[in-house]
Amino acid sequence: MVKDNHIDFVGDITTTLAKVRPYWDGFEHPTPVIVETRNLDQIDHCMDFPWVERILIDTMTQKEIQQAVSHIGGACSKAASGNFTPQKSV
Repeated sequence: MVKDNHIDFVGDITTTLAKVRPYWDGFEHPTPVIVETRNLDQIDHCMDFPWVERILIDTMTQKEIQQAVSHIGGACSKAASGNFTPQKSV
């Protein structure tokens, strides 16, 4: 799982995922890659990596969650996290 603090440490989501790939390729058994995103821009960059299995839509407003769900579509699985309430469900 790639968390927001990993992305912060490396500097951006694209560089982080580029660094994850060689490490991930070395696993003996298939392991899902799950990425925590904070905004639609990060989601766009994340979707450039088709091996990402799930995108976590983290700490977004209801409108942003709706946009993110629509934008991701069926490209990969998705889940809302962080400050998520029933009122924010889509």
